[in-house]
Amino acid sequence: MQLCSFSLKDDTVETTVGVITSDCSHLSTLKALSIPSSSVTEEGICELIPTLPTVVHLDMSRCGSIRSKALEIIGQTCKSLTRLDRVMWPLYGEQMNDSNDDSDAKAFNIPKLTLLEMSAGWLPGSSLATILENCPELEHLEIESDCDDNPF
Repeated sequence: MQLCSFSLKDDTVETTVGVITSDCSHLSTLKALSIPSSSVTEEGICELIPTLPTVVHLDMSRCGSIRSKALEIIGQTCKSLTRLDRVMWPLYGEQMNDSNDDSDAKAFNIPKLTLLEMSAGWLPGSSLATILENCPELEHLEIESDCDDNPF
């Protein structure tokens, strides 16, 4: 079996991650993983990501607990990753922006990334320069904003 794409739109991601990672042999060919709006923890995604060396598209939109540790592991492990979707609900964006923590952007080192979709409130504006510096092949940057006062 050659699994190329896996999409989970359910709130049972943590259980599914455990089942998936228990037999990782079928993940070696996975090209796309989509887990938007899931309740997966950062620890769960950190366990899963090393089993996905060939993933080229990762959608972790609206996964509020995934932060810099997971992004760092993604950058270290997913050498073929060209697209990352990281759009957040406005509430998540506000919570993250209030922290003024740019550790997520510093962990964001994905050299082959060509397409990034994210929310403007996901990180402080100064961090955008860090992302652009760490992703030299970035061609398409899509920043969504629901806030009128957002600088983007």
